[in-house]
Order: sequence, then structure tokens, then C-alpha cells
Amino acid sequence: MTLWATRDASIAALQNTLRGEASVLTEALAIVDEAVGRLESLNPATPFTRATAIVLAKSRNLAVGCYSLALDGLVQEAGAIFRPLIEAVELLTYLRLDPERAKQAANGSLPRAGEIAKAIEGKFHKMRDYLNTHASHFSFSWESLRHLIDIQDGSLRKVQVFREQTLRMNLAVLTSILVLLGIEGNNCLQVNEMGSADDLADRIEGCRKEALDVFKGVVPEPPEPSPGAAV
Repeated sequence: MTLWATRDASIAALQNTLRGEASVLTEALAIVDEAVGRLESLNPATPFTRATAIVLAKSRNLAVGCYSLALDGLVQEAGAIFRPLIEAVELLTYLRLDPERAKQAANGSLPRAGEIAKAIEGKFHKMRDYLNTHASHFSFSWESLRHLIDIQDGSLRKVQVFREQTLRMNLAVLTSILVLLGIEGNNCLQVNEMGSADDLADRIEGCRKEALDVFKGVVPEPPEPSPGAAV
């Protein structure tokens, strides 16, 4: 088996049996890119528009990192990247609910991620705790290491082989987060000027509906946007 055998098998599936799943994820990512571009191009720029554009751009990198590792069958290892991605979603909500908080980002005085989650009554507490325990740091927990062990004979799996259903589930989770990022990006644009991104809101809604259809039965529907959302 070559170093990239799992990735090669994943890419082949994305071009065939998982083509629909790959398409909707790509659209969700493109929506995030569009939101970044619009926030960055606003004139005049404000601390709020600049900070939210930066958070979205960083989120995009984190999402692509998770996607890349999933193609290699390394989704457990991707958990270390997935946690700050979740925190970025909550940070966008935190900034949107009070744009003056962008000054905290500018001077390096933002609260810790847990405090931000409490301030916005975030819905990812259990997920962040799980990632913190089993993915963000090295752990000898079963949840952290079970993918390395063949339960039939106890031998170690040095290579994570391609499993289509596992990849599909991971694509579903990542797409749901990208949709939330798109919603928050659009909301930030609407905070700056209400009605300025209605076309993007329509595009997000179309992507959300397509994702629910393509990934039906794989994972629960993403949580509703936080209070005060414009979408």
C-alpha cells in the first residue's frame, strides 16, 4: 500500500459514489469564501468587518485541513483542528451579537473560548469537551485510540484504510459546520448593512436544503442559528 492509497481511494469516491456529497461541501466552502470576500471589500472597513473576515478566513483553512485529513482516513487526528473550527463559529456569533467586541480582537483581549461559549449560550459544549478529552491532546482513552486497534486480533493498524461510509459521515459533519459558518458570515454582512446580502442568504438556504437531502439519515440536522441571527 502506498502512502496516499487511502486518499486516492477517497478522491475516486468523491468523483463517483460520493459526487453529490462532494458537490454540496464544495458549495458550502464557496459560500464561506464569498462571505470573506464581501466582508473584506466593504468600504469603509470597520474593526468588526475586519475581525469577522479574518475569523472566517481562518475557519476556511481549518475546514480544509479537516477535509484533507478525512480523505486520508485520519479524522480522529483531525479532531485537534476541528475544535478550533467549532470555536471559530462561536466567536463569529460572539462578535455579531455585539460588534463593539471586535475591539477585543484588535487588542488581544478576547475572552477564552469557554467564556465566549457561555456568553452566547453556545450549543457545542459537549462536543468541545469530547474533543478536548479525546482529540485535542494525546490520550490513551479508547475513544482516542480505537481506530488504531484491530478488534479481531488486537494488532495495530498502522494505516487507516478507506471506508466510504465513514468518509460520508465525516463529509456530512464538516458540511454542517461550513453551512453554519456561511450563515454567520452572512449575518455579519447583514449587521453591517441590513439587506446587503439577501442573495447570499438565498444561496445558503439552498445549500442547507441540498445538504439535508444529500446527507439524509447520516447526522442530525445542524443546530438552529443563535438568537439574533439575520438568516
